[in-house]
Amino acid sequence: MNRRCGIIGICTETPLHAGTGQNVGAIDLPVQRERHTGLPMIVGSSLKGCLRSVAPDDTDVVFGARLGSEKHFAGAVSFTDCRLLALPVRSLQRLFLWVTCPQVLQRLQRDLHLIGADVSVPVPQPKSDNTLLAPQAGPKEKSGLKGEVVLEDLILKVQESKDVARLATTIAGLVLDNATHKTHLERAEGHTVVVTDRIFGYLARFGTQVVARNQLTPQKTSNNLWYTELVPPDTWFYSVVMAGAGHTEEDMDADTVFDTLRKHVRPYLQIGGGETVGLGWCALRMLSTDEIVKVFESGTEGA
Repeated sequence: MNRRCGIIGICTETPLHAGTGQNVGAIDLPVQRERHTGLPMIVGSSLKGCLRSVAPDDTDVVFGARLGSEKHFAGAVSFTDCRLLALPVRSLQRLFLWVTCPQVLQRLQRDLHLIGADVSVPVPQPKSDNTLLAPQAGPKEKSGLKGEVVLEDLILKVQESKDVARLATTIAGLVLDNATHKTHLERAEGHTVVVTDRIFGYLARFGTQVVARNQLTPQKTSNNLWYTELVPPDTWFYSVVMAGAGHTEEDMDADTVFDTLRKHVRPYLQIGGGETVGLGWCALRMLSTDEIVKVFESGTEGA
């Protein structure tokens, strides 16, 4: 079947709440998480719905017939769930570090192979749970991470790795646009680290924000206190997109469908709940398979 594929990289600019609609323990409004890993995620239908809400009516062939329409046909683009790529974690050595792990990187490799991107994702392997792999200090980072690093309440020993520097450049390039995130791209080279899957799972579980919100009565007494979990700003996600031919009488092939979607992917999009209190604003970057390969080639050259 004729398809054209790519990814949409997502960087949260404000805290994001893609909720589950049910409470978990002390948190009344938790974020969406994968069942088997516990990692934060954004379901693909949420991303599709947000993109459709800002797209004009002539994009029905891309997203499918609208509810209540006399026509009935499926959309020509498939969106996977938005998967976590790197989580910002507070640190004593830096304001924060972007943290990822082998399992996340291996899954990125599989997803890129799924869409035909013939690239090799660096997958550094920390030796133990108390080890953190950091990039070697380069010309842009005069003082690299040395000795021990504190992430949240964890103390990890630093081991330098050339692979981490190349990894940082490539995964940041999938999410961040040089035009608007140049300083973030430069910072990523010295601020991206790799921990074990177990430590990453711990940080993803306890490294999110939990905020208390309250509804007051006219007498200024508490009427309803609740706790909301938020994914922090500067978190990186990605979603795989696969475009096929349109399912309508219009003659629209996969390339046209893909280009039509790209044209309506705005640089910034609000995702999830809490729009009126500034939550969920994200920067988006859509890349085709060929462009993904270029990102990895440039990252290899720069290593």
